[in-house]
Amino acid sequence: MNAPRRRRRSRLRRALLQVGLLCGVLLALEGGLRLAGFAPPADDLDPYVGFSASLPLFVPEGDGQLVTAPNKRNHFNLQRFPAHKPPGGRRIVCLGGSSCYGHPYTDSTSFSGWLRAWLAVAEPGTPWEVINAGGISYASYRERVLLDELLAYEPDVVILYCGHNEFLEQRTYPGLSELPGWLLGLGSLLRHSAAFHAARALWTEAGPQGDAHGGAAGVAGLPPPRPKATGDGRTLLPAEVEPILDRSVGLDRYTRDDALAARVLEHMRFNLDAMARAAHAAGATVLLVAPASELADCAPFKSEPDAGLDSQQRARLDELLRLPVREAGGGWRHDEATLAALAEAGRISPRHALAAYRHGMALAAAGRWDEARVALERARDEDIVPLRALGAMRPLIADVARQTGSLYLDAVALAEQLSLEVSGQPLPGHALFLDHVHFTPEGYGQLAWAMFGELVAAGLVHPGPDWDAGRKAAVDAQVLASLQPEDHVRALGRLAAVLDWAGKSEEAEVLSDRALALSGGGDAMSHWHKGNYQLDRDELDAAIASYRAALELDPQFGEAWFNLAGALRRAGRSEEALQPARRAADLSPDSARVQFGLGAVLVDLGQDAEAAVALRAALALEPDHADALNALGLLELRAGRLASAEDLFRAATRVQPDEARGYHNLGLLLELRGDGSAARVALERALELDPTHVAARTHLARGLMASGDFGLAARLIGDGLALAPDEPRLLELSAALPAGLRPPSPPAPRAPGG
Repeated sequence: MNAPRRRRRSRLRRALLQVGLLCGVLLALEGGLRLAGFAPPADDLDPYVGFSASLPLFVPEGDGQLVTAPNKRNHFNLQRFPAHKPPGGRRIVCLGGSSCYGHPYTDSTSFSGWLRAWLAVAEPGTPWEVINAGGISYASYRERVLLDELLAYEPDVVILYCGHNEFLEQRTYPGLSELPGWLLGLGSLLRHSAAFHAARALWTEAGPQGDAHGGAAGVAGLPPPRPKATGDGRTLLPAEVEPILDRSVGLDRYTRDDALAARVLEHMRFNLDAMARAAHAAGATVLLVAPASELADCAPFKSEPDAGLDSQQRARLDELLRLPVREAGGGWRHDEATLAALAEAGRISPRHALAAYRHGMALAAAGRWDEARVALERARDEDIVPLRALGAMRPLIADVARQTGSLYLDAVALAEQLSLEVSGQPLPGHALFLDHVHFTPEGYGQLAWAMFGELVAAGLVHPGPDWDAGRKAAVDAQVLASLQPEDHVRALGRLAAVLDWAGKSEEAEVLSDRALALSGGGDAMSHWHKGNYQLDRDELDAAIASYRAALELDPQFGEAWFNLAGALRRAGRSEEALQPARRAADLSPDSARVQFGLGAVLVDLGQDAEAAVALRAALALEPDHADALNALGLLELRAGRLASAEDLFRAATRVQPDEARGYHNLGLLLELRGDGSAARVALERALELDPTHVAARTHLARGLMASGDFGLAARLIGDGLALAPDEPRLLELSAALPAGLRPPSPPAPRAPGG
């Protein structure tokens, strides 16, 4: 018995020795490769994305200080702190997006600023530093890379307020995210090794480059601009944020993509877990916060009906969405008929965000809070442009906190509680938030106070005996007093600009009116915004007055000159529009839209030669400017230069293949040239794209009549008169048809009471 046992023990010792030797060789190899420069950069540890460059957030300044890098100050607050913590010092680092930054204000009233102010008084014996590293438009995958830099500054506490920006940048996810969790975990472990990094570098050098595609098609149904790849299939993002909303297509690039949403959530979990574990390994305590947002008073940015609705369902949904839902004073209707209609819209299309929002607001007006919350949360989560943290992120963040041993703060529940205290209803709205995700200064303070409480409860902050409600109130007053009226005006203007761009002019106008009231009418930007909203409502005289008020305050305000010219032109006052259009072009010579605006006014005035100069200047700046292509083509057509006009119209149809105007213009040219069959094809395409295009319908019908096809011409004219019974061009053509083919005359208006 002893001999076999000794042999087994001997084999075990040999195996252990071999494993030890192998581990020693691997460790030596790893150390050598790291010394040789093959240590993986922070972004290389992410199995989903990489970054084209790594730009430090903080750079050295004199006297051992670090300061926010100048090239980062468009996205980050200016911060200064010692490169090395002072003896006995304590340091808090706060990461997140614009809600961490303190937008639309700056650092002083961010939650970082509030914490800094309280800590200096509550625990005066400890040199506390609070570093605000919140970056506008930053999502968790960028914050994770940023944290690797910040951990070198020895933070004691890391606060993560992430979730609102996860869908803001376009990126793809290859099949990697479909792998089992244990395999992703193993891959993540391997990515931390220099050996893996060196092997991948050699493979990338010798082999074919990977492609970032193969998974979801990106945020939009349109083919995304092909993102660069890292060589292993991951998306390579630029060093700085390029949000989808900053691109020309903006909201149009977003469409519903459930597979992409699931992958974004997986990626967010990966990043939060990695950040929490890295911070703990560096000796810091982590506070993970589930971010709050508006539910009430925040219409969705974009809605889409459910897939699979038939034509009857779509028509009924459109009819229900056209019903008036607001009272004359602005309140929400909540009578039984309105509630029933909105509930029906939700049954037809449960995923239509606007339908859910309207139903939720009507239920809230009726005091049916629980039902309203369900509807408004659905509106938030079904928003096609998800700029508020999804409901699924709340349990995700709580789960990461639990698994990593981090502190957790539910700001969603906090916002509901605060809303109840401030406004008497539990659905967070304008009483707490300035827009969809950004708090009022007082709201940021309430959020910071909850964070302060968590740090005290965890034994990280030890308020002195003098810290009481009176001392806190004095600090609160000091923080709020740091804001001047002009700070509020600028903040409200920033938010109004974004909401206006997103098409939420009603919400934007509320902010602009507040800014005008605060400034006593002395803020040019607010007058300009006000003019934009009035222009949207065709209140032309009021818009013109608002633009003139803006220009009295700021004569160099190019956008106000441009919009004033546009409003005057729409009002039929092109002669008055010429001077503002010229002024706008002088102030913005490199703007294609401004040069086009000048050209359009000159076209109205018959100054074709000068108009052509302006339109060609617009095309030199932006060759795919469809409006300029069409306008210049019409000038060439008017001058008899048919070949040049045709080139311009065909270019316009290539740039905007789904826009009727270019096809109509091309059809008009072909008709004049005598190419009837080609003209018919172009005009039919224009009508297919826009059945209400009267000019295309008129030209097509006239051509058909000239070729003897009176039957089809009669149908075209009849359909047109059904859409526009008083259209003189169609009535004239109808009268020219043979008597038996003429469409019936539209019914005469009925006399009152008859």
